Amino acid sequence: MAVQPNPENVSPALLLPFGAAACYAMSAVLTRAHCRNETSLGMAINLNLCLTAGSGIALVVIAGISPEITSTTPSFLMDGWRTLSLTDFGIICLLAVFMTYIAVSVAHAYKTSTSVTVGLFDNAYLVFAVIWSIMLFGDIPNPMSLAGITLLAGAAVMSALPRRNIRLKTS
Repeated sequence: MAVQPNPENVSPALLLPFGAAACYAMSAVLTRAHCRNETSLGMAINLNLCLTAGSGIALVVIAGISPEITSTTPSFLMDGWRTLSLTDFGIICLLAVFMTYIAVSVAHAYKTSTSVTVGLFDNAYLVFAVIWSIMLFGDIPNPMSLAGITLLAGAAVMSALPRRNIRLKTS
């Protein structure tokens, strides 16, 4: 609902959010099951190194498969480096500190708590994505996108509710 696909814009790129969500869910489950003895900082560093390598490989593949993307389409992925002011550099360093703290904290949370519980709070990004979208870009989500976001948030809340064993009586 949030992507709102139609026959004119169906492409492999449309499947990327679904693949990313599946990988994120698997990493949450695997972290708790197999990484309890790992340090949170080590896990955060490993994750970011893997993301960096994966992104680099994806950019090389995109450039190799479709060179016109890199040559004709203006894109933040393919633009050249820009000169940073001291203020820009300071903001980047501050964001790096915040992101490091967040990455280590999330790794620790998934390691020590159930993925369902952490996932519930992890979905808070939906609220912030809407707020930042409106504040920074003036982009107000349409009703279909809001419905999709509501369904995602509702699914997270429902998955975190306590389970009840209901036994059906047989005669």
